[in-house]
Amino acid sequence: MTELYSLPRVAIPAALLIARPLAALPVAEVQKRAGISHPLMMPPRSGLPPLPNEQLIALQASLTELAGQASYPGKPHPLQFREFDLAVARFLHMELKVADTDLLRPETWAYLSTVVVPHLVRWRFPQGQVARYAGPLARNAFSRLWLAARVLDRGPGPKRWSYLANASADFLVQLLERSSLSADRRVALGIAETWNTWRKTDMDVTLETLNRDALKRLVFQAAAIEISALSQAQLESLIDNAFMDAALAQKKQGRPQLS
Repeated sequence: MTELYSLPRVAIPAALLIARPLAALPVAEVQKRAGISHPLMMPPRSGLPPLPNEQLIALQASLTELAGQASYPGKPHPLQFREFDLAVARFLHMELKVADTDLLRPETWAYLSTVVVPHLVRWRFPQGQVARYAGPLARNAFSRLWLAARVLDRGPGPKRWSYLANASADFLVQLLERSSLSADRRVALGIAETWNTWRKTDMDVTLETLNRDALKRLVFQAAAIEISALSQAQLESLIDNAFMDAALAQKKQGRPQLS
């Protein structure tokens, strides 16, 4: 069994104090401030052995190298940002040997984003959004990627990352922020499969609106029934019906398709 480690934390209010000035500095200046320790960091919650300093330094170097493949510190093409996100998602999910007890806490990711690799957050989100340093799991620059890979990992095989690669930013936000759906990988994978099917149709629907409406319907149903207890066939039917009902509602309201 692979040994698991822990990571320090930075409380969200403290992380915001660190992030606000960083979000206004040039990328090169932020990189000078990157490190592995900070006066405001706190011990991990899990109580497991801390990730050794040399591995923290290696993590910092690996993430910076992945950014370098996407033109860091220069301005990349939007497709390179997408490629960077996909590479980082896979890397964090597969290589970060830290317990879920720590990784499911936003304070852990606030430590990584404000202390270890703040330069990459500044580069990836040049608008300076502090939530990318110290926000919830679905918003933090790196936890959102780790969580997406964790939820949409199809398992070993040639199509392992197909759902993740095809997922739009809006789809991921809508799914990950609805924990009653994303907490169950079987449900999340079923939603991703149905959404991918709708992506390939020629029906005149707005995908972002379709997905949001369908997920709202599923959240409502999840409050009434235990959807994780459904058989695979029942679950697929439930998800398919939610998307179809959302599509019919959209057509009835005559919403225009986004370009």
